[in-house]
Amino acid sequence: MDNQKMLQAMFAEATIGIIVVNSQGKIVQANPFSEKLFGYEKGELILQPVEVLLPNSFRTRHVEHRKKYHQKPIPRTMGANLELQGQRKDGSRFSIEISLSHMDIDGERFAIAYASDDTLQQETFKSLKEAKKISDDISNIVEDSLSEIFIFDGETMKFIQVNKGARQNMGYSLEEMEMMTPVDIKPNFEEEEFLGLIEPLKEGKVNELLFETIHIRKNGTTYPVEVHLQYSRLGMQPVFVAFISDVSQRKEYEHKILMHSEELEKKVIERTEELRASESKLRESFEKEKQLGELKSRFVSMASHEFRTPLSSILSSANLIGRYEKEEQNDKRMKHVNRIESSVRNLTTILNDFLSLEKLESGKVRYHPVEIEIEEYIEQVIDEMSLISKSDQKIIHFHEGEKQIVADEHLLKNIMLNLLSNGIKYSPEGKDVELHTQYTEEKISIQVKDYGIGIPEADQELMFTRFFRANNVINIQGTGLGLTIVKRYLDLMGGKIWFESEEGKGTTFFVEIPNVIE
Repeated sequence: MDNQKMLQAMFAEATIGIIVVNSQGKIVQANPFSEKLFGYEKGELILQPVEVLLPNSFRTRHVEHRKKYHQKPIPRTMGANLELQGQRKDGSRFSIEISLSHMDIDGERFAIAYASDDTLQQETFKSLKEAKKISDDISNIVEDSLSEIFIFDGETMKFIQVNKGARQNMGYSLEEMEMMTPVDIKPNFEEEEFLGLIEPLKEGKVNELLFETIHIRKNGTTYPVEVHLQYSRLGMQPVFVAFISDVSQRKEYEHKILMHSEELEKKVIERTEELRASESKLRESFEKEKQLGELKSRFVSMASHEFRTPLSSILSSANLIGRYEKEEQNDKRMKHVNRIESSVRNLTTILNDFLSLEKLESGKVRYHPVEIEIEEYIEQVIDEMSLISKSDQKIIHFHEGEKQIVADEHLLKNIMLNLLSNGIKYSPEGKDVELHTQYTEEKISIQVKDYGIGIPEADQELMFTRFFRANNVINIQGTGLGLTIVKRYLDLMGGKIWFESEEGKGTTFFVEIPNVIE
């Protein structure tokens, strides 16, 4: 078969409508699929204006669009982000997707339109809107995040979402910011320069960009920021997500340190001892600054991973639910519904950790000991934890001493829930978790023992540091705040906590709470 015959066969047998239009807007070729798609007989479309395929209300405007395209043709999708309508010979309308290209033959330019029925895709899109409530819940978490978060379109660069903290600091409403791009708030960047900066991220050459720049508020004031920028997708839409940290205080510290250093250099000869003391203070300041930077980095890394993973899971499951329309596909639908519910629970846990730490640090938590019936109390705790237990995994309780104990019911429960949750999370299926409690006149003792993955020796001294997670649990859900919160509760109660662990063999946490706080 020669090339011409092959092309003719492809044109005739194509399962997409192919319509060739000359520079006067007349249809000169239409393959059988396009004739069937629009309800015309063979050859009936030839030399008719292409606007006959469009609804009456759009035909006049389309003439201008067509002329402009012939003057400067670029292969593209027609009406990006719009729901286009085609009109059949009988006057009925249907959703349609159009892609355009062109060719020049013997000095005459022709436009080629590739048309397909988009009705099913539009119906699927509408059904996905029913899952918007879940998306709204996730948006609320982003809205109330401790970081300033900016999300902007990967193509137009326009802001899609800017959370409350960022809007308040910038002085703009969300409606105002949706008309802006990152360049509008970054006076140090020209548009071309900014696009060049983010290009490696968009091309997948790097996973994240970290840089410092200046932001300008609506009132004209500026402030220095540290930007963590990532490239992702919301469904099919490419987006950039920027986590912003205001580093004004850090810059002020750096400036003060620099000025102080210059002053010390002038007095180095006559004040050697003073200089040594100042150098010691400077080293301490640098160390604190380093720790602060590491803390911010751990938070951004944690938030990015812990928010993005369930968000991606929710979006993908919501997208797939719309495809399972048949009764026999109910199991597949429920699988994705369960994935969505699990992801929302994970996000709720993360948010609860943040709220607990905020209450502790703001002094809103008080110690209120009451009398507790220990067996009934522990039974409630175990019932609650059984919801997250793995297959063939039990919590075994051992108690020594009085059955009535005196403690803060809320704080004690949170301590045990956190430690038991870790034991379950970091243990394999079939491995039980042991809870030992002992009550004496002097103290309440608690032990939580698991036979899980254990804690690497190199990480053990940092386990009570905020946002820190051991190297062997990176792929397991968690915020790195649980043990920090437990220790803060125990500090409030006058108690203490420590642990023994061996990697691969398990971990035992020990808690002691005095009966009377001096």
